[in-house]
Amino acid sequence: MKYLWYCKIRTYATYRLYGISPYSIVLVCIDRLYRTSKYSSLRDIATPRIARKIVITIIPIFLFYFHILFQYNIIYSICHPLIFSYYHFLSYLLLVFYCLLPPILMSIFSSWTLILLHRHRQKQEKKLSIKNNLTI
Repeated sequence: MKYLWYCKIRTYATYRLYGISPYSIVLVCIDRLYRTSKYSSLRDIATPRIARKIVITIIPIFLFYFHILFQYNIIYSICHPLIFSYYHFLSYLLLVFYCLLPPILMSIFSSWTLILLHRHRQKQEKKLSIKNNLTI
């Protein structure tokens, strides 16, 4: 590798894109939760206009990986971190924010959505049974 700027930008873009993907799925889980809420104020949040605003939450992910731009350098024509201990730091960072946190958040919001859907279905069935009892 010849160019330092290419080394830094490529590494930054790689980590940034890997970091965005699980959190976009978390945002979808939150959107589904809002759409199944019994409160109209929460259902109104799940609109395309608000979805565009939620995309702004991606900006902190861009900033979160900004340290990579300062930690990578070309050593013997290979793009490496300046300090070897940075590998450990980056490993723990990825473990928590890429492997652990997104699945936990997805599980919480998806479970909550399923609970709300189950309650909604029970209410619908109850209304239907009352209506059927009245017509008989």
